[in-house]
Amino acid sequence: MNLKLLCLAFLSSLNAQGGIPQPAAGDSQEITWSFKSLPASLHMKITGQSEPARATVYLPPGYTLEKKYPLVVLVGGSEGGQGRDTGFARSVVGDLDFICLAVPTYKETVEPLKDDDSNHWTRMELKNEGKYAWKCYRAMLERLFAEVPNIDLDRTFFGGFSNGANITAALLSSPESAPEFLKYFHHFVLVEGGDELEPAAPMNADQFLVLRGGKSGNLLKQPKGKLESARTKWEEYVMEGAGHEFSAAGKECVKQWIQARCAAR
Repeated sequence: MNLKLLCLAFLSSLNAQGGIPQPAAGDSQEITWSFKSLPASLHMKITGQSEPARATVYLPPGYTLEKKYPLVVLVGGSEGGQGRDTGFARSVVGDLDFICLAVPTYKETVEPLKDDDSNHWTRMELKNEGKYAWKCYRAMLERLFAEVPNIDLDRTFFGGFSNGANITAALLSSPESAPEFLKYFHHFVLVEGGDELEPAAPMNADQFLVLRGGKSGNLLKQPKGKLESARTKWEEYVMEGAGHEFSAAGKECVKQWIQARCAAR
């Protein structure tokens, strides 16, 4: 039996067990999964809500098992989202024929909010959370790749804005997460964050796109001795006139960079 028939048989078995159904011709589709065994996300810890962890996958219009698709995961800033919709990633990739995944952000310990609210932002900041977060993301990615078996592993992208960039850097910097994380993703986008990046596994500078606001004052320096590449530095884009934000021009830059990386494969 050839690979295509195996994939079709696999999807049929998933459908029988409540897996992802084929979307109607020409339609896109979003499916949200719950992970009751996973710990509370950063969003839940900050808001005090009590709900299962969630991840949402977006399948583009005309999705079919007969072709392979790139995958984009972009994580939002602050406490992150709830993993309920892929709008943030799709605001970047637009109408590209991509699969998108929305995931929440994770932090093991969140200090209580002070009476004067002085630690409102600092208690959310993500540093050295790679090992803890990877336990959660691994479960979500295993589910994704089991139920959507035609993701093109050569064209996978992960990144985020602000704290989303921080969690990306944390995953790449932890020896407990980086080796496995790099089996799933090969290209990374850091927008106004990720300054703690110290890759724990060999990587190339051209795997990264780094964006910063022209008015933000943030400057992410390439970690010395951590990246192996014929290029002297990673690609960087300054969002002119922007502060600590992910501007429309920045999103267009990311979209074009993703398209170029996909075309090169």
